Amino acid sequence: KFKYGILVVGSSSMAGTIDKGDAVVYKRFEDEQLEKGQVIIFLKDDIKTIHAIEDVQLKNNEIIYHTKGTNNEQKDEGYRTNKDILGIVKFKIIDIGWPTIWVNELFNK
Repeated sequence: KFKYGILVVGSSSMAGTIDKGDAVVYKRFEDEQLEKGQVIIFLKDDIKTIHAIEDVQLKNNEIIYHTKGTNNEQKDEGYRTNKDILGIVKFKIIDIGWPTIWVNELFNK
């Protein structure tokens, strides 16, 4: 496994911060302490999602994270735990992911 990865953004849930067609470079999550405002990648229903941490709480001796897309009106349903988190976004590369999106859309029609 690599310490860093790259992921193309295929939705507009983070528009204004990270736009559809951008790619993010992320560092693999290794149980470090996370804070409100950090942008993370997590698994939700077997889909990699990129959203910001809105709130950090302690529940039954476990840290939980409430997340939200910056372009979404509502927080994400439920919460994330350390087991759900794949990585921490370090930076974005603007528009480099469009070819991947176009190929995906072409074959998923």
